[in-house]
Amino acid sequence: MAKYKINMSGARSVYDIHEKIQEGLKFPGYYGKNLDALWDCLTDMDSPVEIHIYGTRMLGKEMNDFFTESIIKIFDEVKAWFAEAGEKFEFTICEEKYN
Repeated sequence: MAKYKINMSGARSVYDIHEKIQEGLKFPGYYGKNLDALWDCLTDMDSPVEIHIYGTRMLGKEMNDFFTESIIKIFDEVKAWFAEAGEKFEFTICEEKYN
């Protein structure tokens, strides 16, 4: 199982959030840093996948709203997409400190 960690600490913009995702999930340099590119790269991952996301409590309200309403929505949709294929895609928002 491929395991990944995303550290959202320090993200202050939508661009920063995508940068943190790209870094944590080891997306290629051509990752478009938008929601369509996120979907494409997530669905290109080999299953099973386990992702732990840290530092979301440090996001400001506006970035936390974007993260919850957009990024988590995509992750949920990708999880369902993998499940339909009988494959595993899991992610958790971790409260403990990133390590």
